[in-house]
Amino acid sequence: MAQVTQDVNEGVPLEEERAKDKETGAVERTEAKAHEEETRRTPNKKKLIVVAAIVLAAIALIIGLSVGLTQRNNVDDSEKNTSLSVEPPEPSDEETVSSVQNPNIDIFDNAAVIMNETKLKSKELSSRETMSYREFNKGQLHTLVYLPGFMTDDSMASILAVLPQFRDHHIIAVNPIGWNGSTMKKSVYTHKENADQVMELLEAIGIDQAMAMGYSTGGGIAFYLAMKYPNAITTAFLAHSIPFDGLRSVDENGKLVKIDMDGIQQMVSTYPKERGALFQFFKIHSSHPDGFIPEDHQLVDYFYNAAVNMPGMAEAWKANIDFNVSTIQTQYSEPSTILASLESKIVVIHGSNDMTVPAEQVEHVTKLAISDNWAPQDMISYYDDHEGHVVFVDNPVAFAKVYRTAFEEQVLIPNGINPNIKIFDDAAALLETT
Repeated sequence: MAQVTQDVNEGVPLEEERAKDKETGAVERTEAKAHEEETRRTPNKKKLIVVAAIVLAAIALIIGLSVGLTQRNNVDDSEKNTSLSVEPPEPSDEETVSSVQNPNIDIFDNAAVIMNETKLKSKELSSRETMSYREFNKGQLHTLVYLPGFMTDDSMASILAVLPQFRDHHIIAVNPIGWNGSTMKKSVYTHKENADQVMELLEAIGIDQAMAMGYSTGGGIAFYLAMKYPNAITTAFLAHSIPFDGLRSVDENGKLVKIDMDGIQQMVSTYPKERGALFQFFKIHSSHPDGFIPEDHQLVDYFYNAAVNMPGMAEAWKANIDFNVSTIQTQYSEPSTILASLESKIVVIHGSNDMTVPAEQVEHVTKLAISDNWAPQDMISYYDDHEGHVVFVDNPVAFAKVYRTAFEEQVLIPNGINPNIKIFDDAAALLETT
């Protein structure tokens, strides 16, 4: 039994070995064919590799030559400038900022052009005062009377005049009594009195109906133009203007204080007169220093003259703190119900980043006037351009966009005027000439 088992066991490996031999032979034949096929393909692969190597070498050579020539040129240039190899100094922060293009420079340049081209005019009034003004975009559809802010004048309106949102506006930039370009033989202490004299000027130059825009201090004058002369002034835009309850005076600790005329005169006497210091005095109010008008720009010449040649500086400041058309009692003035008889719209455009005329005060008082119905319904509205006080000279486009929205919503659409009519008219005119 044991012998049989051994033979069987020895027989099984022998049969398996024979089967493996057959399989091995088939594999070898298959491998031989594969080797033969690979041998035929190898020359083609080698050719491709050689071609690729030649191409890469050519590219490397071209790049090397290009770099070499560039380096040679750089060396030649440096040899022309100096015989020493010196690393250039790192630019200062100031140089880095100045090398960046001001986003508003084209606007400022265009404004300077029209300022140079537009003549300053003037009229003598019945008060024997002379009031000056400048007209931009004359002949356009909508007339806007611009009243400047504290220590500014008509030149600021040139920036608005070149913006597309004002392209259909005939802008009459007026210098009120006490402002640069106008006289002040007798002190004018209220915005109401100045509004009367501005109205006399408008009548003298044939303006029957217009809108008004008062920037900062000029807002008080614009308000009274709309309040007293609703047939002539249909809407008043108060742009970063004094609030309905007037400006506040605070001490160094932020505490409200009452200041008399002597105190005001002493305060304004400390304002800088030197050009560089005055420029910085305005720039500290900017919320966009990167867009603030450059100090050496031609427009700054106009702005500087406006600031140092304002005879009614103290009077205008007193008018600001005495101004009160709200129902709020202030330390300077009694409450008023004048808004109840308002017939022309008042549109307040202020900025949440305005720290000069506090944004919180302006917004709260304006919205209180709306919610408590100090004026007839829909006669007061509020818009936020989210900018600082000197928006015209650091981000004028932002203001212009908000203004245009307010203008369309509060003036054009309520009066049934298509806000795109100017575009259509210009397109029609273009077609006629093409």
